[in-house]
Amino acid sequence: MSYFIRMLAVLAVLGVGQAVWAATPLSPVAPPPVPTWSLESDIDLGAFRFAIDIDARDDIAVPTVVEMPVNGAQLKNKQMVAVSDAGDVSAATFNTEVIRASDKRTASSEELSAAHSAMLVDNNTATYAEFPFEEGVQNRVSVILSMEDPVQSSQIQVFFPPNVALPRTVRVTDVSVGGSSPYERVLVSERNMMSGYISFPQTMVDTVNIEFTLNQPLRISEIRVVSNEQPERTEGVRFLMQPDTAYTLYLDPDRTFGNVVYGGVSLQSDEGVLMLKRELLQDNARYIPADSDDDGIPDTLDNCPNTPNEDQRDIDGNRRGDACDDFDRDGVMTTDDNCPQVPNRDQRDTDADGIGDECDSAESRFTEQNPWLPWVGMVIAIGVLGGLLVATVRMRPEDIDVDENTPEGGDEGNNTPQA
Repeated sequence: MSYFIRMLAVLAVLGVGQAVWAATPLSPVAPPPVPTWSLESDIDLGAFRFAIDIDARDDIAVPTVVEMPVNGAQLKNKQMVAVSDAGDVSAATFNTEVIRASDKRTASSEELSAAHSAMLVDNNTATYAEFPFEEGVQNRVSVILSMEDPVQSSQIQVFFPPNVALPRTVRVTDVSVGGSSPYERVLVSERNMMSGYISFPQTMVDTVNIEFTLNQPLRISEIRVVSNEQPERTEGVRFLMQPDTAYTLYLDPDRTFGNVVYGGVSLQSDEGVLMLKRELLQDNARYIPADSDDDGIPDTLDNCPNTPNEDQRDIDGNRRGDACDDFDRDGVMTTDDNCPQVPNRDQRDTDADGIGDECDSAESRFTEQNPWLPWVGMVIAIGVLGGLLVATVRMRPEDIDVDENTPEGGDEGNNTPQA
């Protein structure tokens, strides 16, 4: 009986514990960390030559791609970063856009319908317009070509489908509107047509009349005015700007400066880009010139940027320091070359004296070419010394007879009797 009571008590305790657990609110689970921009401490801002301060904008409410106009010709290295006033570093890219003069043009001809005239300026050489031709009479046709924007030009190019004969002659006149009435100025007097290119003195082309005389039926694919104007280039720095945040752009590093987290941001699309007012490049107050070899000479002034040479010696005046030069052009730097004045790419040094065989002294060449000779000399010398030693050891003093009557310590030659 007591067993069942104990079991009921355990079940009651478990039930109460489960009820308490169910009634207790769960602690919120922390979301996974979101990738953030690099921190200012991760980037060597002293590597950048220039900086531009950009004030916070009150006309953006969400992160917006902005572009700061920059003259790319002033930058040796078109890498850059944007640093917020909170110290966050975001990616920035250099953007270049080429703006060409408008190529939009219209064509009209009394001999063609509007639809066929449009084929002359549709930028498609696979289409063509065919002009009427009557045999036995002189056929003359003309095309009036009008540019949307006047362009400086000295050439018109006419494209013909395959196997179409060139017109016999061509004449070009400028029929632009001058003042309140049109005027005509001859650009090309009537002459034989030798190719699809019609050249004339450079002029501002607005509307031209091109006249052809024909010997054969004529088809034309395309007529274009060749512009002499250089396309306009716009250059700037783009980055993602956060609302109510000021930034400093750092530009033109002279060395590696660290890694910037892009976070998948795309800065290439022109859609929604906010153009900022151009600001002048300022010298970066944090800039410390690179000195890769730590010789105290900045890389931009160092004639051996990767080889220490405080003296900057350049004996041949070729702007390459002697420490990193290769005088004999054998592919080995002079400082490492065992024959700096004589080409010897293999650096062979038979006698290991630090002087390459190609430039080693002549008096030692015999022993270098016969390396066994010194060993023979050493063997001979050792043999001679050994012989002398043996001869010395074998030498013994001869036995000498001593007169027994000679008193010890007496004089052998003194026989005078004593008194």
